[in-house]
Amino acid sequence: MKKITRSFLAVSLSTAMIFQNMVLVSNCEEINTTISEDTYISSKSIDNQDSTIQPDPEVNPHRSMGDVLSTYSLQSELPDLETKTLTKASSIGFGKVTANKLNVRSGPSTSYSIVGTLNNGENVEILGRDNNWYKISYDNLTGYVSASYITLSPIEKGIDVSKWNGTIDWKKVKADGIDYVIIRGGFGNATVDPQFESYIQGASDAGLKIGVYWFSYATSVTKAKEEAAKCLETIAPYRDKITYPVFYDFEYDSVDYAKKLGITITKDLSSKMADEFLTAIKNAGYITGIYTNKDFGDKYFYEDMLFANNLWIAQYSSACTYNRPYMMWQYTDKGTINGIGTSSEPAYFDMNYTYLKPTNNQTSSNKIDLSSSSVSEISSKTYTGSAIEPSFTVTLNNKILKENEDYTVTYSNNISIGTAKILIKGIGNYVGEKTITFKIVAPTTSKINLSSASVSEISSKSYTGSAIKPSVTVKVNGKTLSLNKDYTVTYSNNISVGTAKILIKGTGNYTGEKTITFKIIPKKISKVSLSKKTTNSLTLSWNKLDDVTGYKIYKYDSKSEDYEYLKTIKGASTTSFTDSNLTDATVYKYKVRGYKTVDGNAYNGFISNSFAESTKVKTVSNLNLKTRNATSLELSWDKVKNADGYRIYRLDTNTDTYKLVKTINNNTTTSYKHSNLVSATNYYYKVKAFKYLNGSNRYSDYSSRLKATTRPLQPSVILNSTKSKSIKVSWTNISKRATGYEVRMSTSKNGTFNSIGTTTNTSFTKVNLTKGKTYYFKIRAYRIVDGQKIYSLYSGIESIKCK
Repeated sequence: MKKITRSFLAVSLSTAMIFQNMVLVSNCEEINTTISEDTYISSKSIDNQDSTIQPDPEVNPHRSMGDVLSTYSLQSELPDLETKTLTKASSIGFGKVTANKLNVRSGPSTSYSIVGTLNNGENVEILGRDNNWYKISYDNLTGYVSASYITLSPIEKGIDVSKWNGTIDWKKVKADGIDYVIIRGGFGNATVDPQFESYIQGASDAGLKIGVYWFSYATSVTKAKEEAAKCLETIAPYRDKITYPVFYDFEYDSVDYAKKLGITITKDLSSKMADEFLTAIKNAGYITGIYTNKDFGDKYFYEDMLFANNLWIAQYSSACTYNRPYMMWQYTDKGTINGIGTSSEPAYFDMNYTYLKPTNNQTSSNKIDLSSSSVSEISSKTYTGSAIEPSFTVTLNNKILKENEDYTVTYSNNISIGTAKILIKGIGNYVGEKTITFKIVAPTTSKINLSSASVSEISSKSYTGSAIKPSVTVKVNGKTLSLNKDYTVTYSNNISVGTAKILIKGTGNYTGEKTITFKIIPKKISKVSLSKKTTNSLTLSWNKLDDVTGYKIYKYDSKSEDYEYLKTIKGASTTSFTDSNLTDATVYKYKVRGYKTVDGNAYNGFISNSFAESTKVKTVSNLNLKTRNATSLELSWDKVKNADGYRIYRLDTNTDTYKLVKTINNNTTTSYKHSNLVSATNYYYKVKAFKYLNGSNRYSDYSSRLKATTRPLQPSVILNSTKSKSIKVSWTNISKRATGYEVRMSTSKNGTFNSIGTTTNTSFTKVNLTKGKTYYFKIRAYRIVDGQKIYSLYSGIESIKCK
């Protein structure tokens, strides 16, 4: 919820892929995630300590929950996702299966029976959530599936705001497709956001859904209770307007504040404070939630609390990779609202997507006591010198429970010969604990065969041109063996791209051997760049890789929200590719990887980072002179469909360069009047179209040149008849660059004015006229440019009687 930039505006970026725990596997069973927890020093009690000033956390934030300082965030292009509308009252979300085969079970655990299966790509309705399981509906099938294999679609888009967003036009927010707003109620135990009342009233009047967040400075359970009371007092008048959760916002700055008071925030203390706050809010009838990110949430909140609440996850990235079901994703603090802010003074907003409809009834509240469970017997184990952790089965009410989902396990006295203990403690839907024991006995003297040893899996390695020798971990009966004491290793086929082998051979107290393999794949392409672009093509190039057969090109597809295979380039030396038949002024994204074919098998290398580039904006055509005056010229041109606007340039004859004279920020205005010009003067113009693409303005090539000449000034006529039968016509207000003047005469004011001559002088005498007759005159100046006469406007008509 960082507002360092106050009311400055962000730029919109191109669309990108978004997923929740996306995995693609064959014939999968559900995976249960285990989150490791560190141990922290206990907090000091400050229930009786004097209060300390609590600053607005957004005045000088130490660290934002979603920015690149978070180890879980990736700074990248921003997503622009289409939201789906829930059509059934029973649904809380939409999802798509990402496994080739996904079991549907009768309950939220792998111990429940299978009632059906789902295939990759099938769409399901989400009816509810129970820890890391979704209750789903598909055709006539209803049951539970692991959340790890379901990608959710966003159902609503929203923003979150505090006083630092300044005055907000809520009608423009609603008109830009925003469905909801999360408003800061305040912070600490005493401060209300000064904009809270006006924001909640304005958002409500505009038809937006509303939620609230309260920033916490709590350092004890008592302080958290005080903050909850202040929050409830603040939001009570608006109870009927709040349909989104009231979020508990405890961040890095909260921990730093406590540290300055000499207090260490532990996971236990943080979880208890959150529980105190959220329980008070829930008891008042509101939906509750927690604002956090992965590294902060794992460190400061117990897992059962994270599963039990609506999670609002901060991760400023093109994709949210959080590994538990979450309700909302805050993906940037640099979003924009159409019509709010300008290009010179932008206004930034935190942007969010909602994936699950908020509810306080996502998990079961009836917990079962584990103390009456039955545990399978553990046979005696042979002493190894290392910790022994045997597996076992926990059964309760004829149901087999799942470790780290229904219970946790703690081993003690499990190294030395004697009686070891196992403490089984309920989590999730279970409470209570149970202790069991097993015997550790002295080992026999016979050698152990390594053929049944377990060996750590080795991930694919990048080709280096040298021998690759990854280390391995070898275990027998839970004991980790020592290299060169218990076994030796020999590597083969471990230089070139392909499948390398490791021979593990027993020594000392071990015998036998075991062979494992790992893959060597082409290294990652370090840089993809642009070689050339046109209005309908992009040419990419990349660095050449060694030991490859060729390269594979992938292109981002906004419909599938993924990179799709586009082209195979054969030959390691061909390091460029042209993608044709593209749309002008459009951003395209690509990834490239090397590959090598070995014995008919393709070894695909690590894929490059995404490369984004736009095609050229189309060149302005048909640049013409629309209107000519003595001190102005009006230009016109054909509309460029995909442009955001145009830039008009005029030749500076002193420097022989074209300089910008006007920017037009829309593509419908296709004319421009250039004023304050010099009469009877040549001017030269070119025009460029532009479009905001991929983070900056992209410009077309110059249009063809237009040469345009201003009219000469309109002369003023003076008549004189001092000689018999002749009239002298003279004029003023002349242009220095006029070539000459055309004189016209008529015998009546409304008659036909015929040309009686041209001259380069500023006077003209007409002779052989009729004495006593009245004559009418008008003149116009002209300049000859490229063989064409450019005329001024006619002077006013003047008359005189001839002597």
